[in-house]
Amino acid sequence: MRRAIPYLAAALVAIALPLALTNEPYWLDMLALLGFWAALAGSWNLLAGYTGQVSLGHAAFSGIGAYSTALAATKLTSNALVGLLLGVVLAAAIAAIVGLLTLRLRGPYFSIATIAFAQVASITALNWKDVTGGAEGIFLPFEPGPANLMFESPATYAIIFLLCAVLIAAATAWMAPSRTGLFLRAIRDDPVAAASLGVRVTALKLAVFAVSAAIAAAMGALNAARIGYVDPTGTMTLQLSIQVALIAAIGGMGSPAGPLIGAIGIIPLQFLLRAELGGRFGALYLAVYGLLLVIVLRYAPGGVVDLATRAYRRIRPGPTPPAMPPPPATATTAPEEVRS
Repeated sequence: MRRAIPYLAAALVAIALPLALTNEPYWLDMLALLGFWAALAGSWNLLAGYTGQVSLGHAAFSGIGAYSTALAATKLTSNALVGLLLGVVLAAAIAAIVGLLTLRLRGPYFSIATIAFAQVASITALNWKDVTGGAEGIFLPFEPGPANLMFESPATYAIIFLLCAVLIAAATAWMAPSRTGLFLRAIRDDPVAAASLGVRVTALKLAVFAVSAAIAAAMGALNAARIGYVDPTGTMTLQLSIQVALIAAIGGMGSPAGPLIGAIGIIPLQFLLRAELGGRFGALYLAVYGLLLVIVLRYAPGGVVDLATRAYRRIRPGPTPPAMPPPPATATTAPEEVRS
């Protein structure tokens, strides 16, 4: 229960903050994007932070969810919720197939394989014009209602995305100390040793990969409904996948709250730099943003969570160990009268 208190408090803030900013569309849009990226980074953290499989094609699964929702809303049924469910199932199935082919790879080879997969997905979406609309994309008809995942108030989207991010962080925190969490960390640290102890390495990697892809697809579907438009550039590019990884890495890989903390630091910074430098200096804000990321990763490679943990331990060291009891009396240390 003590571990649940911070996440319950974060959930209350996720509800109260958008409601307090109902008449501020700029800030509501920022909060919605913050929750979206935090949730995406949280799904990526399950795979990379706990199994050590660093994927650089994670945005492709978000794009699969977005396109499934758009196609369901325009060609199959007006119920976008059906598209979300289809996207989740399709993304999990594709992740399982890709995982069977790539999860045995180690080091950078798995990352390269996921980049190739994301590129194939992006090229397919770009050239399959009869289905995806190609570069023009797909516009979703605006029909407000929970079944269509569309709401008139921007605050609703902000609440949904922020609650999703908090829920993913809480679920990760619940999983981390469990038997499954210990197995995943064992796979991350030494898969050969874990397999020798009976851990089903490949099966667990596949399961985590499928769950991670399904969460990303759900977030992509919700974001497509929020924007009302889907295209390959905005859903499946390598830049988006790298941003997902950076958010989790800066917050703290392998930490339940790391992706959420990383998004809290990066997304408002992006908005601020774009507003202050974007209009007058073009893409200079991207250079400033990149420099700040390099500095953080250079001096806090374990992320903000690790940096804060080490600082806390320095400020408040652990309890002083109790003094050792005196040694028992022996023949050489006994009193004079005893020896006599």
